[in-house]
Amino acid sequence: MGISTRASANRQIECRNSKVRFMLIRYIVYLLPIILAGMNQGCGATRASWYTDIPESISSLPGWSLLDSVRVHVVIDNMEPRAEEILDAKPLVQITESQAREFLGRSLSTISGNRYYLVRSVAANSKTGDYYISTLDGYLWVHHASLGRGPKTMKRRALIIQLADIPNRVYVTCSTAE
Repeated sequence: MGISTRASANRQIECRNSKVRFMLIRYIVYLLPIILAGMNQGCGATRASWYTDIPESISSLPGWSLLDSVRVHVVIDNMEPRAEEILDAKPLVQITESQAREFLGRSLSTISGNRYYLVRSVAANSKTGDYYISTLDGYLWVHHASLGRGPKTMKRRALIIQLADIPNRVYVTCSTAE
């Protein structure tokens, strides 16, 4: 093979490599928004690490009991970082009554036979929604439903709940409607 033939072959290879790189970049630029959009789940928001899908086989079970709203309390803003730190490794942590008072900045009505738990939650728009916390046979489902438009970033929010029994499994979800 002569020098000019080798040079020609090298130019063809460089040209082909250049075309392949261009095509790869074009596909990445084209597919990236689609991939990222596919990651938006639950409440149409970018998923927070606290979000935990609940399998349909569990969510569709009959007998879920909605926790009375007097047993559900949002941790005050200035205590949120501390609460998130405690909930870093586990979605639910039992706490004392005095800790609950500290996290809420006020006293709570004690419900006989119940313990206090710090629990994870997520919300896309906490200003337009509410919490729906349900229990069933050792499952705890912490759900926030809200109104809003377009994708938002889920916000973590710690709650204090009062329960008689510690759940075996915690699911944390949210939803939005326009």
